[in-house]
Amino acid sequence: MLIATAHAQEAAPLTLQDAITRAVESDPGLRAANAGVDAARGGLRQARVRPNPQLSAEVENFNGEGELRGFDGAETTFSLSQEIELGGRRSARIRLADRELHGAELERAVRGLDLIRDVQTAYYNALAAAELVLIAEERLRTAEALNTSVARRVAAARAPRLAGA
Repeated sequence: MLIATAHAQEAAPLTLQDAITRAVESDPGLRAANAGVDAARGGLRQARVRPNPQLSAEVENFNGEGELRGFDGAETTFSLSQEIELGGRRSARIRLADRELHGAELERAVRGLDLIRDVQTAYYNALAAAELVLIAEERLRTAEALNTSVARRVAAARAPRLAGA
């Protein structure tokens, strides 16, 4: 029978900056905020584009009877149209998309700052808890030493009385 022993390796201490970096890289809320900024950038890019021209074709009176059989009697109409935006519609659309992008960037910044604040709070709470554990361990060692000392004194005080009895 083989028995494997595992030696626990002590992990490298986690710095505050490492904790923040890990949180920023893995936070789904921040990822969503980044996606919102990307979408708003796409919206601004689209708002700047002028409307496309439209080409349409219509075929009427095809597949008739007699001499008009097939496409011989068909009437075909082609049209080309281009929307012309008047009254500042395009510039208003661009301003709106620009404001939406700015809003998305602000939301991302707020989410990032909230995340950093939360990580800092948790990090310092963990440090404080670790210090409290060290203090509690020291108090336990002091209490155990005091208990041992008192037990020795009690034993020493009883020993002479027992010897004389």
